Amino acid sequence: VFCSPHKAAAPRIYDSVTDTVTTPSGVWGTAGISNFIGCALLPDGRVFVMPYVSTTARIYDPVTDTTVIPPGTYPGGGAFHGALTLRDGRVFCPPFGSAAAYIAATGYGFDPDPQFTTSPFYNRY
Repeated sequence: VFCSPHKAAAPRIYDSVTDTVTTPSGVWGTAGISNFIGCALLPDGRVFVMPYVSTTARIYDPVTDTTVIPPGTYPGGGAFHGALTLRDGRVFCPPFGSAAAYIAATGYGFDPDPQFTTSPFYNRY
């Protein structure tokens, strides 16, 4: 289980088989600040970590224990809350303090590059 680092200095990974908790590699931010909130499992097993106050997302690879900062800038300030993997492998970023939802490209689907694109279409009711 990947635990997103909401106010922690780093995320944690809980292994239910061994009943252990480990800390993955990567740069995550400062403890006490709501840098990230929520995450989404990508089709290849990597984890997309949703920014909250941070202006950059993270993608963690549990096979290699590496964390990358994908291209793209997020508004920060609590703009999004949670994350949902779409069928094509991109990640839907539900609005919280933002007026629009975002779609984060992750190297799957229609966009082969892991870049960030906005889509106000998904925020219409």
